[in-house]
Amino acid sequence: QPCCAKDGNDSKDFDDAVYAERTLNGYKLYVHIADVSEYVTKGSYCDRTAYKRGFSFYYGDNVQPMLPESLSNGACSLNENEDKLTLTAEMEVSGGRVINGFVKKSIIRSVKRMTYEAVSQVLDGNDVAGYTQSLTQTLKVLDDLSAELKRERDNDGNIDFDLAEVKFSFDGNKVVDMKKAERTRAHAIIEECMIAANEFVAQMYGDGSCFIFRSHRPPSSEKIERLNDFLLACGLKPLPQQPTSKDVANLLSATSDDKKECVSSITLRSMSKAEYSPTDCEHFGLASKHYCHFTSPIRRYTDLVVHRIIKASLCGEPSDMNLTEVTDICTHCNEREKKIVDAEREINDLYTMDYMYDKVGEIYDGTISGVSEWGVYVKIACGAEGLIKAERIGGKTKFDERSMTMKTHAGTYRIGDKIKVKLTQVSYNGLDFELCR
Repeated sequence: QPCCAKDGNDSKDFDDAVYAERTLNGYKLYVHIADVSEYVTKGSYCDRTAYKRGFSFYYGDNVQPMLPESLSNGACSLNENEDKLTLTAEMEVSGGRVINGFVKKSIIRSVKRMTYEAVSQVLDGNDVAGYTQSLTQTLKVLDDLSAELKRERDNDGNIDFDLAEVKFSFDGNKVVDMKKAERTRAHAIIEECMIAANEFVAQMYGDGSCFIFRSHRPPSSEKIERLNDFLLACGLKPLPQQPTSKDVANLLSATSDDKKECVSSITLRSMSKAEYSPTDCEHFGLASKHYCHFTSPIRRYTDLVVHRIIKASLCGEPSDMNLTEVTDICTHCNEREKKIVDAEREINDLYTMDYMYDKVGEIYDGTISGVSEWGVYVKIACGAEGLIKAERIGGKTKFDERSMTMKTHAGTYRIGDKIKVKLTQVSYNGLDFELCR
């Protein structure tokens, strides 16, 4: 089968590959994941180090890998035209839903290392060197399949916040460009295939004595109450006090384009944080009844543990994991994940300041992304965000916490408003803007 590994131009490790074919009832989907557990044995020095790190840490164009490079970029990476050990989730899909399947140990040889950029070109009908007719046909099948999977997830209430990440470009250590990363049909293919595999594995193996789930609980009533104040101030219909995933998804789909990014951002902040749990809880954001992380054992320790549990089951052996051990792993990885997210945010702030440092005095069109007693936060097109301090707005200001607005003698400033700003200062405290009147 012409399975293919797919990632960005700058990626070095490949822990997943996919293939799909049409059947009489729909599709057969194969998701191949690197069998890291065959190389990293429980309790070994490599395993203890991976546990301590919890995750690979990506920042800028650098990475602190969870595993030694000889594994993450070598033995475990599904490199082109190399035989690799994998766990394969083979799934039958009909009407956009997985109706049957199994997981097996396997050996695959990826025929093509594909990039999102090149696949997007192929799907748009362009000729790209190295992409044969057979590969192109496989990509079209995957594209059709992912669209069906996405349609059914949306019907269930999948919440698509559609908030683009910021991508930095470097010349040596200098940031020379920053822009919002483009999300293409190629990204959607991998995203939908991975979600399908994660749901399937959680449902198939999650009823044992111990397992690691990816849990995302519904938002608290207090957060929904604050969110509704904001929604009312924006002229939008408030959510029920105990909203379903479908309620939130409908809110975002009904929001006009000029307000969508800000409403999505504020709504996301009102959601609970996803975490690892030994208890099978729903994934609110994905509208999934069962969910786990199975698809990235090179980069996440929890996935490696899930692989060990699955392989023990495939061999007909009891897992050597117990509930106490799994609970401790979940607690540790949740703590590590929070530290990594905080560190990524701080590093991205530093990269942003580096890029904007020589642009003091320039004028930008911006969108108000937040309001506080300190002033008005503004985001510009490249993704950089700065603050107009309250004392720089002019005259007496009054911050209304319920509606998240700043009232002045000249008018009211609210999230989503379009304004023109001038960059006045770049410091370790962030970017300072002033209004252009």
